[in-house]
Amino acid sequence: MAADAREKPINIKNLVVDEVSYQKPLRFDPERDIPQSDIEGMLGAVDQRGPDHTFYLLLLLPERRNNMRLDDSKFIELRDRFKKAITSEAPESAIYSAAYIKILFPEKFVSINVTEEFAEDCDYKLTEYLQNNRLTEAGVLTEYMALYKLVFPTKNPMFSETKEAQTIIEEGFKLKGESFAQFLANLRITGNPLWKKAAFDEKHWREYDANAENFRSGQAWAILGRLYASMKILAAEKVFVDEEGLHIEMHKEKPLASGVPQLPEVKKY
Repeated sequence: MAADAREKPINIKNLVVDEVSYQKPLRFDPERDIPQSDIEGMLGAVDQRGPDHTFYLLLLLPERRNNMRLDDSKFIELRDRFKKAITSEAPESAIYSAAYIKILFPEKFVSINVTEEFAEDCDYKLTEYLQNNRLTEAGVLTEYMALYKLVFPTKNPMFSETKEAQTIIEEGFKLKGESFAQFLANLRITGNPLWKKAAFDEKHWREYDANAENFRSGQAWAILGRLYASMKILAAEKVFVDEEGLHIEMHKEKPLASGVPQLPEVKKY
């Protein structure tokens, strides 16, 4: 080889090794993945399906709040339902109305006067139900746990720590489809790390996609909304509850400037 054709020596300190950067895409993003026809169908059902549907729909699509017809009449209905349950000594029913008011009408939550006595009565009644085998379904139990957390974010109720509750939660990992998604979402709302026990893979998400298609075909908008809300909670980067309510923080990719190619990650040695 001629001397002028020889390769120049490489200075290892100046060597740059390109490594292709990889970021796993978010498996479910409501803004990206929910068809407009589904949104219209779910919003169109708010009057027929009641506050439970609107509750999940607001968790899913908070930016569509103005389309959910949350007027004073719906608050009064929930407030009266709450008062009736308290008067009837049914705190396990009142917890639903209290949680719905906190999420749907946060500015009016203080007006229903949620007391320490109510917190204790609800905890006692649910503990009693567990011990008497009147509360045996994992989906129902974890829903109570999530609602209690929303209403009393700083309290640790004894009913969720009983051996009966722990046994039921373990059984919950045998659930399938939408029921399993909601079960895990409930656990995540409570801050229970067991929600991570389910190793998500494409099989789970394909199953949820199939569930969504079935609900869509049958125009089961309330169940579809609940499934989508659960998927959002499971896909979120961060979920936590405080005195202000439930916070669901989704991962957002930073958009690249127009016409600027994405550069690979660079490591220098």
